[in-house]
Parts: sequence; C-alpha cells; structure tokens
Amino acid sequence: MMLIDKIIQELHQILSENLIQIYELFHQMCLEINQENQQPPVKP
Repeated sequence: MMLIDKIIQELHQILSENLIQIYELFHQMCLEINQENQQPPVKP
C-alpha cells in the first residue's frame, strides 16, 4: 500500500470519528434547547 493511501485512510478514520462526536454533541445541544423552549411555536 502506498504511503499516501495509508495517510488518507487514517485521516478519513479520524474525521469519521470526530464527525460522529460532533454530531452527538450538536444533537444533545438541540435537545437541551428544545427543553428550554417548551412553549408552542408561534404561527405566522
């Protein structure tokens, strides 16, 4: 396997794991925000 391929593969793995963590953090944040804003949405 070429060195570049190996580097790209490792980078891709790190990115994937980080994306999952970021998504989970973001999801948690959205849930907390939703709990704070429990009033029904205002219809235009």
